[in-house]
Amino acid sequence: MSYHPSIAETLAQELVDIRAKQARLKTREAELRAALISLAAPARGSVQIPTQAAVVRSETRSATRFDARRLPRDIRNDPRYCVEKETTSVRVLPAGGRKKPQRAEDAFDVIERL
Repeated sequence: MSYHPSIAETLAQELVDIRAKQARLKTREAELRAALISLAAPARGSVQIPTQAAVVRSETRSATRFDARRLPRDIRNDPRYCVEKETTSVRVLPAGGRKKPQRAEDAFDVIERL
């Protein structure tokens, strides 16, 4: 695959910026959620808090879920019960402080006899 270094740099930087913004938003979302839950905490069941921007509904539910970790090990490790799942991930690693990739010609010493 061929790529232009400046395009890759631009795309990588934008992805880094977006992920940083997502992290900040996720933190703020958790703070707001906790604050709204604490407002609704004195009430039991389903609670609605009407505002001009939205209607906030706080509801506590309980569900029963299947926990495969509780199965005996021989069943969990049996390949007949396994499915293969393929995923593709994009990792963005910090540029500062990382080792420079080693060139193939630097990977070994050449010793010549004279």
